[in-house]
Amino acid sequence: MNTDAQMMSRSKREGMNSHIRVEMLSGPLDGLLFELTKQSIVIGRGDDADIFLPDLAASRRHARISYTDGQYWIEDLNSRNGTFVNADSRNGKAVDAWKITRAKLPYGTIFRVGMSEMRLIRTGPGTDRKV
Repeated sequence: MNTDAQMMSRSKREGMNSHIRVEMLSGPLDGLLFELTKQSIVIGRGDDADIFLPDLAASRRHARISYTDGQYWIEDLNSRNGTFVNADSRNGKAVDAWKITRAKLPYGTIFRVGMSEMRLIRTGPGTDRKV
């Protein structure tokens, strides 16, 4: 498990003006950005989710994004419909997505929770929601 010192070290490596965000690409939250401010966040339609996703195809606690061992990971939390990586179907182009239990999540990788597609990005400071 990472300590606060390890999280600070990661922040320094990524640059003081660098922010890690989940960018919503489709679904009910399309266009929103969520800044990750914790080591681990949960995405789902439950009231206790860090990113509340009003998507009926999403479970209450659907997926977790965490920073462990020097990289980001996505983990399915035994959701009913699964979590998919490489799930870009924008512009009517479906790609070969794969259902995951746990997988590395490099920046830019598109993933799907319920019917909502999103990706992890690194950007400068902004005016987004913090989770």
